[in-house]
This record gives sequence, C-alpha cells and structure tokens, in this order.
Amino acid sequence: MLINYLRILGYTIFGEVNSPGPQTLQQYEANLIEAIATSGDLTLNANRAHVQIIRQYPDGVRIHEVDVTERQLLQSPLYFLQPNDIIYVPPLKIRELGTGESALQTFAAIVSVVSGTALIINIINN
Repeated sequence: MLINYLRILGYTIFGEVNSPGPQTLQQYEANLIEAIATSGDLTLNANRAHVQIIRQYPDGVRIHEVDVTERQLLQSPLYFLQPNDIIYVPPLKIRELGTGESALQTFAAIVSVVSGTALIINIINN
C-alpha cells in the first residue's frame, strides 16, 4: 500500500505579486501556479513571460526563466517546485518607468506634465 505523506515545502516569492515573501505549503508536491495563487496572484504589471526561478543545485545556483502563459510549462521540470526555490516576477517595462500603475496612468501623468509646462510658459509670456 502506497501512502503519500504530506511535506512542508518552503519557497520565497517576490516581485509583482500581491503578497511577496516566504511561503510554505503543506502538501505532497506543489507547482508554480499554486505558488503564485498562494501569494495572492500576480499584479496587473507582472511580466508573465519572464518569471524567474532561482534554484539551488549541488554544483551551484541556476536561474531559470519561464513563461507562465505557455502550455509547455506543464511539461517542464520547472513546473514543480523544489524546497527553497526563489521565484521572482519582474515588472513590465511600463512599471519600470515608475510613473503609473498602467499605461493609461502613465499617459495621464505625461499629459499633465506637458500641459502644466505649457500653461506656465503661457503665463510667463503674457
């Protein structure tokens, strides 16, 4: 008779997730999608195509990049987590500008700066 024992799987997730930090799951095995769900899901600005898994091997640390939107992830050896994995979800390029949470907010901020500058120049010239 085969008995599946639960184990405590610890990992760390940070970047564009709603609840970053160390996490633990008490189950036989866990996958990357469950890890993301446990952290409160990805934010709107998460770059889903370039999620990084930092994993310790006997010969050193390796950084793997996965696309969580691709079906091939399900067959990847990176799909299942290993103890002490570190998951980093980078921001989209629009977030790196630091001007807004979305493209619309960034556009609004740029329009505000340009119109404010034009108004000040108009007042000074009159």
